[in-house]
Amino acid sequence: GYMPKQFRRALGVVMRKARKEDYGKPESYRVTNLLDISGKVLESIVGRRLKKWGKK
Repeated sequence: GYMPKQFRRALGVVMRKARKEDYGKPESYRVTNLLDISGKVLESIVGRRLKKWGKK
């Protein structure tokens, strides 16, 4: 289906992993994606409605 572009937008944030000896190595970091909350809310609402519809 179609989902508006602003709902699919994500921001990648690089975070240090805890208790690593050498933060000069790329393995010492992880990337986390921050998603727009409106897309999550819409997905939740549609998911609940589909679940109710499927039970009927």
